[in-house]
Amino acid sequence: MNELHGDGIYPVANKKLSSPGAAIVGKARRGWHVALARPLLLSCSKPMGQKRILVVDDEDVLRELLADILAREGHQVDTACDGLEALDWLDQHHYDAVFTDLQMPGLDGPKLYEAIQKRQGEDLPRVIFMTGDAALSADFLRDTREPILEKPFSLSAARGVVKALFREN
Repeated sequence: MNELHGDGIYPVANKKLSSPGAAIVGKARRGWHVALARPLLLSCSKPMGQKRILVVDDEDVLRELLADILAREGHQVDTACDGLEALDWLDQHHYDAVFTDLQMPGLDGPKLYEAIQKRQGEDLPRVIFMTGDAALSADFLRDTREPILEKPFSLSAARGVVKALFREN
């Protein structure tokens, strides 16, 4: 279960990181230190404006908080509690971005990512992976070259990744 504390979403059992935004996209935590994992790759030249975003996570509180934050930023947001529900949404709508947890029951993040690539052809939504333990899926994450938000992450980091993905060039 997660709680909202100030500017971050944090698991109840864990402590906040020492600096706000320490677990920002494109970075990976090692213990209490932050090390650069890879840069955020920008390929979209659309203006910020309203984007359609799908948030996929089996943790109800995290999913709803992130959806609320993104909606307050002016985006149209749908939510799914697992990869199978996400595929239903993807069949019905085009999304500019998909925030997905890596580890979920049923269809997990890596399998959802594979299905998105097959279903959407060349007009792929950007995928942002959320995880509490990037080391478990390090090879997969390195190969996808997609942004990562490590849990716990700050709300400003979630906002920042969306702004970075859709920044005008």
